[in-house]
Amino acid sequence: MNKYLYRIIFSKTLQRLVVVSEIATREGKAKHEGQHCHAASLSQRPHWRLKALTVGLYSLLGFFYLTSAHADELQIRADNTAPKNQQPIVLQTANGLPQVNIQTPNDKGLSHNKYQQFDVAQKGAILNNSRKNTQTEQGGWVQANPYLVGGEAKVILNEVNATKPSQLKGYIEVAGGKADVIIANPSGIHCEGCGIINAGRSTFTTGEVQIENGQVTGYRVEKGAVTVSGRGFDSSRQDYTDIIAKEVKVNAGIWANELKVTTGQNQVSANNDSIQVIRAGEANQPVGYAVDVAELGGMYANKIHLIGTENGLGVRNAGHIGAAVGEVKVTTEGQLVNTGYIGAQQDITLQSQHQIENQASGVMYSQQGNLQTTSKQQGIQQQGSLIAKGKAQGKGNITLKAKETISQSSESLAEGNITYQAKHIETSTDAVLAAGVQFTPTATTEEKTINPHSEQGQTLHLLADQHTIAHGQNLASDHLQIEAAEIDLSQSQTSANRLTLLARQGDIYLANSEILIDKTATLRTPTTLATPNAQLQAQHFIVQANALNNQQGYWQQTGNNLLDLQLAQGLNNQQGVLRTLGDFRYQGGDFDNQQGVVTTPHSLFINTQQQTFNNQSGLVSVQQDIQFITATLNNHQGVIQSQHNFNLTASTLNNQQQGKLLAVEQFEITAQQLDNQTGLIQSNQANITTQQLDNRAGTIKANQADITA
Repeated sequence: MNKYLYRIIFSKTLQRLVVVSEIATREGKAKHEGQHCHAASLSQRPHWRLKALTVGLYSLLGFFYLTSAHADELQIRADNTAPKNQQPIVLQTANGLPQVNIQTPNDKGLSHNKYQQFDVAQKGAILNNSRKNTQTEQGGWVQANPYLVGGEAKVILNEVNATKPSQLKGYIEVAGGKADVIIANPSGIHCEGCGIINAGRSTFTTGEVQIENGQVTGYRVEKGAVTVSGRGFDSSRQDYTDIIAKEVKVNAGIWANELKVTTGQNQVSANNDSIQVIRAGEANQPVGYAVDVAELGGMYANKIHLIGTENGLGVRNAGHIGAAVGEVKVTTEGQLVNTGYIGAQQDITLQSQHQIENQASGVMYSQQGNLQTTSKQQGIQQQGSLIAKGKAQGKGNITLKAKETISQSSESLAEGNITYQAKHIETSTDAVLAAGVQFTPTATTEEKTINPHSEQGQTLHLLADQHTIAHGQNLASDHLQIEAAEIDLSQSQTSANRLTLLARQGDIYLANSEILIDKTATLRTPTTLATPNAQLQAQHFIVQANALNNQQGYWQQTGNNLLDLQLAQGLNNQQGVLRTLGDFRYQGGDFDNQQGVVTTPHSLFINTQQQTFNNQSGLVSVQQDIQFITATLNNHQGVIQSQHNFNLTASTLNNQQQGKLLAVEQFEITAQQLDNQTGLIQSNQANITTQQLDNRAGTIKANQADITA
């Protein structure tokens, strides 16, 4: 016998392969051989030496066991306090990688392995799930796992009982048959350039593993964080990737196909579909983030779902969250803050119990889906960019809903519809809300246009319980609809095919705005419609209000419909302009047209209901008939003219100081008092009935005149 040669045997006592001398005997030898019956490992006999050829051969075959004396600081060690059938055997591959011969799987295909340390260095590690010798990407040739005589595992559970987080700095490769890989360490998992090879599903969790009837049924999470940094986490070879922990911090990239992250203190099902909250957290605890994606961090997957269940602990993204094929879905009980990029090929759905902030540098971009953001208990601050495409797929819509206030100072651009719903809606002069945008690629950028001339266009709908303040650009290719207790579009630029403004309680305030509507503009308020210094244009105006203030405002109705203004508390058109291509009718209180203009190529009817029409230095010009019914008409230095007939009934008619009342055809005037001092009344035929006439320095000129005074 060559006393310098050694061989490898399996030690039942140590539950692993060990190197022994040829003079050692196996278990079960005769009593007189008992002095040699205990296997001697390298660590037990450090003075033993192996011939170089023998060492090389054992290493090549993957049988060389790395002792703790020479092991890396990052190593994998079985838990020697666990049941024997849950202690894996840790060897070393020919090229020096840790090789874990996993334990025998049960009849459900679960291999349950427990460790006191599970750390992976940058060079990687092998989970041996092969019944026969096999080739691996990282470890080269790997010997068959003797524990798998009955079959390979479907699920490899790696349960770590440690006081420190697992450090994963390399790839974990499953040798042999593909299996789901679970790494569970309640003390945490830190991934820095880690990845999984040859697995169907990978799960990183800080929860306690729940097993029933030989299967993993879920995880009970009460503590622990999963962190990703450095070279990130590559799970792109798995169909499903689950991260289940109390907290998740991402300072580098995560690459996956379908990625689902669940945070909080929860009972979570094995497939991460069912979540039962264990502790929701304190209602008034300081704001924090259960999912925190730093500026250099990112999630790159086909589909991404982030769930946070702990009250006050939200989601913060300063990096990149992108779903290349499917959707991005984020649900959190805390605040949601985006200063980075959130993008998806399909839908983006964000839901929070607390505040949602898309800050100035934040971008949310759906290529072919809908973008929906909901704050159930608080508000939404939209300071970044929201873009949704997908009209061809019947999508491309943007929806924001909040219990409190939606505030915006930036752009929301949709190929489809835009809907905002909140207690208050407030947008600044820098805001752009555009529904029905056409995106056209150019050589260097993307051109964005909108055509507000389509009945088949898209809708911008703002719905508020209290006020809506929209000072920016409000654009829709079809219908722009705003419903609120009171509406303020002052300083705005608003354009659409159709417009509906419905103020349920307060004013509609459009001061200094530009409202350009291709078809019908409907303006309804129980109080005052205010358009001072504004420019309004529509084919047809439908107005329902108690009063209209158009001081220095400009209205132009381009269609030949009736412009009908019924205003019980009157109309102030001082230095304002009211133009229509259709008939003009006014019924209501005082009509103040001082230095104002009212024109139509058709007929005009004004009834001030025993109040005053003040046309001092004003102009009323009509191509067809004029009919006035008023208590007092003040036309000092004013002009009221008709190219046809003029019928005027008033208690008091003041046409002094070069006032002009003109009719080409017939003039019918009935007034108790008519003061025409230095004024002019002219027509082809004039019929004047009055109880008191003052025509000093005035002129009444007609081819036929009938004056009764």
